[in-house]
Amino acid sequence: MIKKLSKREKILLFSAILLLVSYVTIQFVIFPMFERYTQAQVTLQLLSDERAIAEAEITNLPIYRSENAFALERLDEITSAFPVLVPNEDIDMLMTSLVLRHNHSPTLLNITRQQPPQGAEEGEPHLFTFVTVNMNLIGSLDSLYSLVHEVEGLNFMRITNLSHSAMAGAPQYSTNSITFELKYIIA
Repeated sequence: MIKKLSKREKILLFSAILLLVSYVTIQFVIFPMFERYTQAQVTLQLLSDERAIAEAEITNLPIYRSENAFALERLDEITSAFPVLVPNEDIDMLMTSLVLRHNHSPTLLNITRQQPPQGAEEGEPHLFTFVTVNMNLIGSLDSLYSLVHEVEGLNFMRITNLSHSAMAGAPQYSTNSITFELKYIIA
């Protein structure tokens, strides 16, 4: 049986329903909207900051371009002192002509190409590679000094090992074993 509600019960029931609807509306509609609004404000502020930084970077673009151009010129200047990697025959001719210019007779020449050094990261380009040249020579001590002095003046070559021993029966001549390290640009 359905009983008619009194005016007071109707008001209480209506008030309870109104409170329940208000609570649900606030809890599940207004609070989530307020949180999304706050997150949107934070995101907007971050994007505005990023935009300001980007605009500042754009104004510095001519400076960055000039610094880049200067760095490229400097790189060209540095790498121009080193030859481009050549075949072993050309290295043989270079080393033979170098020792012959200093009155030495080469008796042995061994060329070893080293693998390019491994970069910090895979796929990083390598600018230089090294070639090791071992030579046995016969010549005077004075011409050995002049050979060492000339190599000291070259940017792409250095002597890593040198041994000297006088020849029996010919004290003005000596046998010399020299290891050169040549630095080449990888083209």
